[in-house]
Amino acid sequence: MRRNDDGNGHRRVRFALPLVVLTMGTLLAAGAARAQTDTGQARQPETNTPQQTYETAYLSHATDTRQAEEIVTVLRNMLQRARIVFVASENAIAMRGSAEDLETAHKFLAALDRPSQTWKLTYTVTGADGAPSAGSHSYVLTVAAGRMAELKEGKRVPLVTGNATAGASGTQVQYVDIGLTINADVDGGGDALHVRSKIEQTAIADEKSGLGAQDPVVSEAMLENTVILVPGKPTVLGSLEMAGTGQRQQVSVVAEAVP
Repeated sequence: MRRNDDGNGHRRVRFALPLVVLTMGTLLAAGAARAQTDTGQARQPETNTPQQTYETAYLSHATDTRQAEEIVTVLRNMLQRARIVFVASENAIAMRGSAEDLETAHKFLAALDRPSQTWKLTYTVTGADGAPSAGSHSYVLTVAAGRMAELKEGKRVPLVTGNATAGASGTQVQYVDIGLTINADVDGGGDALHVRSKIEQTAIADEKSGLGAQDPVVSEAMLENTVILVPGKPTVLGSLEMAGTGQRQQVSVVAEAVP
C-alpha cells in the first residue's frame, strides 16, 4: 500500500492489486495441482487379473481311482490359484486357470500319468529244515505297480452245511477252496520295491468234526507281511505250518521287472 498527497490535503491509498492477484492465482494453481496429484494417487489403475482358461485333460494310464486322485492332489498343491476337479466317470481332470497355470499342469501330467511298471513275482514254497518236505513249488504272478494280483491253486471241495428245506430232498452243500492262495501288490520301484503278500494254505485234515460223517475239518495256515525287495534278489517271507500235519514250509519271493 502506498500513500500520496494530492496537493489538496487528501491522501490517496494505492494497493498493489496486480501483485495480490498474481499471488492468489499462484496459490490457486498450486492447490489445483496438489488436488490433481492426490486424485491421481487415489485412482491408480488396478492390476489386471490374468485371463482364465478352461480345459479338460483325459488320463491315459492312471486308470485306478487312487492313482488319479493322487495326481489331482499334486496339481492342487502346486497350482493353488487354479481350480482343479477330478471327473471320475470320465477319468478326466477339469481345470480352470491362467495360461501359465495350465501349461505347468500339462508338464506335471506328462510326468505323472505314465504307464505303470509291470513286475513278475515268483513265490517259491519249499520244505523247511527239520520238517518233512513236500518238494519245492514255484508260483508266478504278474502285477503292475499300484495294482493287486491273485493266484489260486487247488480244488473246490463240497461241504454239507445242513438238511434241505421242508418239502425238498437232499442236503445243503457249500463249496470251499482247498489249496494255496496268493495275493500280492507292488508299490515303488528301483531298489525300494514294496511288496505286500498274503499266502494262505488250506487242506482237509484226517480228523473229523464229530458233527457227522460228511463234515470234514479244514486246516489252515496263513502268512502275511510287507517287504522291501531288491529286484532279482530272493527274499524269505517266512514259513507256513499246517496244524496237525507237522509239515512246515518256507516261502520266498523274487521280483523281476517286465520289459
